[in-house]
Amino acid sequence: MINQGYDYQNANNETVEVLGELNWYYEIKRTVSARMGLKYYLWTTNKAPKHNLFFGAHINANLGQADFSELSLGYVYRFNKTIKG
Repeated sequence: MINQGYDYQNANNETVEVLGELNWYYEIKRTVSARMGLKYYLWTTNKAPKHNLFFGAHINANLGQADFSELSLGYVYRFNKTIKG
């Protein structure tokens, strides 16, 4: 558990929950994140097509522990870029 707190019963016999402090491991884990995956384009990107579709699969992790995975479908539009020389 990230945030280990405790609970106790007060004088009125009510349960009081006290949250713990986040420790150093949580701070490092929150800071070191990664997203790894692949995208597959329907048409090759070597010829720089104006319109392209892609499928993707990625996994997101925090300090090596997998957080969630995602599948994506996307569209790419390439704007005309003029080079002045």
